[in-house]
Amino acid sequence: MENNNRILQHKKWIDVVCVIGLILVGILTTLPYWNAKGDDAFITFRFVKNLVEYGQLAYNLGEPIYGFTSPVWLGILAAVYAIVRDMYLSVWIACFLSLTVCVTVLWVLATRIIESYLFRILAIAFLLVDPWFIRWAFTGQEISFKIAVCAGLMWVTANHVYRIPITW
Repeated sequence: MENNNRILQHKKWIDVVCVIGLILVGILTTLPYWNAKGDDAFITFRFVKNLVEYGQLAYNLGEPIYGFTSPVWLGILAAVYAIVRDMYLSVWIACFLSLTVCVTVLWVLATRIIESYLFRILAIAFLLVDPWFIRWAFTGQEISFKIAVCAGLMWVTANHVYRIPITW
């Protein structure tokens, strides 16, 4: 029994190391684009600034309009911006947190469906080195957040369908 506990503890440490390693891969591959921001991102930034600083969900103050692509992402950026008060730092923090959640949830999902550590690592690494992911992950867009949400929903669904208790 004690030997089984040691094996499980050892596997948990391997999981932690793999997730941290994959997060580092995500950070290093996206590093050249950290200062690149798309036009949609600037639209979201303006909404965030007006929401936090003036309490208006508007692009132009006094003219409420729905012009952002992701209300949840806007809320996340607004929460970080309300604390940090620097838009670019807020974007990097929110994107880093999203990348961390994305990789972690993908790892948990992969653990349920892929037995081999090597294939789990490769499956997630292929996403992290995808040119579109690299280009958009730290630019203020919500790509890693959306992938994390989709993977999380797939994980919950798989657990429900196969009657597996949800565990981390």
